[in-house]
Amino acid sequence: IQWYKCAAGKGYADAMYKLGLHYMNGDGVEKNVETAVNWLEKAADFDHPDAMCILGICCANGYGTEKDEKKAIDLYIKSAKLGQADAMFLLGLCYESGSGVDKDIDKAIYCWNQASILGQSDAICILGTCYEKGEGVVKNVEEAVRWYKKAVELGSTKAMYNLGMCFFTGKGVEKNIKMAVELWKQASDLGQADAMSNLGECYAIGLGVNKNMSEAVKLWSRSASLGHVNAMFKLGQCYMEGKGVEKNIEKAVELYRQAASAGNSHAEIKLKELRREESTI
Repeated sequence: IQWYKCAAGKGYADAMYKLGLHYMNGDGVEKNVETAVNWLEKAADFDHPDAMCILGICCANGYGTEKDEKKAIDLYIKSAKLGQADAMFLLGLCYESGSGVDKDIDKAIYCWNQASILGQSDAICILGTCYEKGEGVVKNVEEAVRWYKKAVELGSTKAMYNLGMCFFTGKGVEKNIKMAVELWKQASDLGQADAMSNLGECYAIGLGVNKNMSEAVKLWSRSASLGHVNAMFKLGQCYMEGKGVEKNIEKAVELYRQAASAGNSHAEIKLKELRREESTI
């Protein structure tokens, strides 16, 4: 840290950037987001592309600084022009949603294509989604699969999940449940909540794997802890019925409430049924 501070004092932008990261993550120093932003701003003044990209994220979310979507866009554009692939991807998201700029799917596609050329896996994955849904491009599920496969090779967990869905449904590829399960296992091991939830379903009914309710419960527990709403509901059912886990009605109700508050209609129905049963006792 002292070396970085010394180098930063002599005008080395990369040292300023590294200091920003250390303060942002609390790595070797006490975490201080405002101090992190201050160092990132200093590095950005020297046109450090990575610093501009992360500073843009801070501005877009009001993290350690006042929320300013327009400033975030300016930073993303400057960073992207210097070849920063993550900035290209994020700029594409802004054009897709209309955050800080006029909504423009064509510009979003352009940004993602530019990022994909530099191997940005999130951009490659989202281009696959565009081809799968026909958003901004002519719908082509075979082309979607090609993009997903490329993103999977680069380690994109979202692409692993999406490609798994293609194999599961036979969309753009020949239907192959075991391949879908294998992709979801890979994604689950890397923390992808959607894949965990789907894999839990497979273990619950024995689809593509040997039926194992205990394994289903483990997967739904992990997925629910990451905020996956359907996994919360499924886990609640397990506790309610004592499947794969010891029966615990209080735990089931709590999970139903969490899922219902997040908009899960099945959980809302279960809660209403439970209240109706209580009122008749």
